[in-house]
Amino acid sequence: MAKSIIYSCIVLTQIAFFCYVSIYGKKGWLALAKLKQDIHVITFNKEKKEEQIQELKQLITRSTDSFYKEKIAREQLQMARPGDQIYYLVKN
Repeated sequence: MAKSIIYSCIVLTQIAFFCYVSIYGKKGWLALAKLKQDIHVITFNKEKKEEQIQELKQLITRSTDSFYKEKIAREQLQMARPGDQIYYLVKN
């Protein structure tokens, strides 16, 4: 009788220890959930950085294009070629 109680306590202690390690250990369920969240955040940041890289590549491509340079000069810098006539619209 006393041996069976001791064995039961040992088994229950081992089960409790196993459950604790499974949940809170270095490779437990909580650590796994944290890693999955970290992966999600890193993947999101990676996608944002890839979008920024694409935008910068497009900007570089456009900045080497003479048509784009002329468009910026005319629209943003209010420049014109020699001989061009400029018309300004006045709002009433």
